Amino acid sequence: RSRLNDVERMEIIEKLQGSSGKSQRAIAREYGVSHVSIIKTLKQQDAIRNRVQNLPDSTRAKTFRASNPSFPAMEDKLFDWIQ
Repeated sequence: RSRLNDVERMEIIEKLQGSSGKSQRAIAREYGVSHVSIIKTLKQQDAIRNRVQNLPDSTRAKTFRASNPSFPAMEDKLFDWIQ
């Protein structure tokens, strides 16, 4: 089984939201993942959309997992300091 990156997750969300007529199981087979992965992607679609909007195009295809920062305020300040 393969892992989905954020670009693939967005494609799946768009296919299921659109009028493609494909079932969740058919899309799971197309991407080589389990049906549960498709369900989880749909449940997390808001977080995925937000993450994709905030990432540069070059990073989207490389992002397989995302975690919430433990200290978001500190990470924001660190990011500002680095730039």
